[in-house]
Amino acid sequence: MITSAIIAISVLDAVITNLGILELPYLIAVPFTIFAIVGVINAFNIIDGLNGLSSGIALISLASFYYLAGKYDLIELKLIILILLFSILGFFVLNFPFGKIFLGDSGSYFLGFSLAVISILLINLSNGKVSPWFPSVVLFIPIWETLFSIYRRKREGKNPFIPDNFHIHQLVYSLVKNNPLSSLLILVIQSIITIIAVSIYNSTSLLIIYFIFLVTIYILSYNFLNKEEKLKDAE
Repeated sequence: MITSAIIAISVLDAVITNLGILELPYLIAVPFTIFAIVGVINAFNIIDGLNGLSSGIALISLASFYYLAGKYDLIELKLIILILLFSILGFFVLNFPFGKIFLGDSGSYFLGFSLAVISILLINLSNGKVSPWFPSVVLFIPIWETLFSIYRRKREGKNPFIPDNFHIHQLVYSLVKNNPLSSLLILVIQSIITIIAVSIYNSTSLLIIYFIFLVTIYILSYNFLNKEEKLKDAE
């Protein structure tokens, strides 16, 4: 993962130097970019627990990136996104709803890597017209799920890198008891998050407020679902 991030930085100059609220010196920006790319790679692997979930979030996110790339005439980036969109769509129709094929670790890692690098390129090539916080909001579900999982496991005295069955999509599945329907519910939420993010894509302040709002909703939802799961176990 680190090697792929270094290659992206070296070949494409995909470096995060602008955080919207401050500029990073290049010597700090490079390791931060490696950390961010590796983080998103793992994030897509973490959410790959239901049919169509990881690939569906990738499709919705890429559609928003394609729209903004077209808005600013980023022709080469548009073509890359379009190729990736239809490649993932070909997989999606076989994975959702019946799970005839699966991403596996390599597939989910590839999605995470692609979305991370395209996010950085979109920000850099738009020359500041797209806020650095836009991809963070669009990819909120995988990013926050990863950060929250690390926090949750450490709080419980567990190894933060050991997998468990307490991700929010697994709690949704425990409540709904239907794999495709659980994915569909989350993908509807992803679509709403993305549509709102696109409407404020160039406003860093609004995107930060929106991100904080999403964090609040996530925590409330997680606590509710977790409580319901414990009540079911008690019964």
